Amino acid sequence: MKNLYIYCEGATEESFINRVLYPYLFNSKICAKPIICTTKRTKTEKFKGGVREYEKIKRELTILCKQHKTEMVTTMFDYYGLPGNTSACNDTSEHINDSTDTAPSKRLEKLIPCYAKVSDGTIVSAHIGIDTIVKECKHFSEWISKIQKLAI
Repeated sequence: MKNLYIYCEGATEESFINRVLYPYLFNSKICAKPIICTTKRTKTEKFKGGVREYEKIKRELTILCKQHKTEMVTTMFDYYGLPGNTSACNDTSEHINDSTDTAPSKRLEKLIPCYAKVSDGTIVSAHIGIDTIVKECKHFSEWISKIQKLAI
C-alpha cells in the first residue's frame, strides 16, 4: 500500500477524496489522504480552505514534501481559482468548471436553493461514479493515470 497525500483547496475536495476517490484508489493499493491547504498560520491555530497567493501554496507544499519524502504528494485545486502568479500553470481549461460564476456548484445553487456543496456534491459525485468522471473529464483522467503509474 502506498500513501498519497493530496493537498487540496477545501472541504469539498476533502469530502470527494475521502468518500469517492479513496475507495477507487484503494483498489490500486493507494491510500489517498487529503490535506486542506492552510491559508494562514498563527502560533495556536491554522486557517484552512481557499487560496489567494501562490507563495502560500508553495510554502505548504514544501513542508508537506519534506514531511513525506518517500511518499506521493499531489494537489487538487480548481484551475480557474489558482492565483495568477502560480508557476507552471499551463493551458488547463476545464469545460465544466471554468469560473466562479459557471462552476457546477454555482449552477446547482441557482436551481436548488438548499443545495449544500460539500455534502450534496459528494453524494452526486458518488452517484455519477468515478468511472464516468474519469471518462468525461480529461484532466482528471490524466491525473488519476499518473497517480496509478507512480504507485507501481
